[in-house]
Amino acid sequence: MNKLIVAISFLFLSFVSLSKNLEETTTKDIISEANSRVSNSAVTVKVPKYIFSGLNTNIDLVFNDPNNQKLIDNNYELFFIINGQDTKIHFDKSGVGSFSHTFNKSEDLRIYFEDFSYSANLHIISLWYIVVPVGLLVLFLGYKLFRTGKKNKVAVAPSAKGVELLNIPVTEEGTPSEEKVKIKEVVEKEEEVFA
Repeated sequence: MNKLIVAISFLFLSFVSLSKNLEETTTKDIISEANSRVSNSAVTVKVPKYIFSGLNTNIDLVFNDPNNQKLIDNNYELFFIINGQDTKIHFDKSGVGSFSHTFNKSEDLRIYFEDFSYSANLHIISLWYIVVPVGLLVLFLGYKLFRTGKKNKVAVAPSAKGVELLNIPVTEEGTPSEEKVKIKEVVEKEEEVFA
């Protein structure tokens, strides 16, 4: 009977010892996993100053520590939730990763990963604010060039002695005055003006 009591007590002590070791390893794993989670202090988001609607915008995610254990364990590829969509981002060895996103008129940027969260209300610039003024400027300059081109017509007409330049300026009344000027005279006048 003594042997049975010793065997049971030995078995009981070994179970107690095994359970303590198992409990310590699981708490160590939980603590180390909690320490390796990515938080707001681990990642910086770099958003461009000007964002245009309808165009792809590159946004950078930078790990402050390029040797972050989460990056190394996952071969520098992590899945972030960006505006509700799961997006795989590849980071380089310096801890910088980027992704492209097309923004509409006014949209928030929300990025989540483990304990990291980023949210910003962005001011999106419509392309019409740029295209319309530039288009109007081009039309105005084209109109001005067309109008000045009508006022200062220069025609070249062949003659028996060679090529003669016909300069037909339009007067205030709208009637052309006809003057024949030879090319040689025009070239001489230009040389005097530019000399």
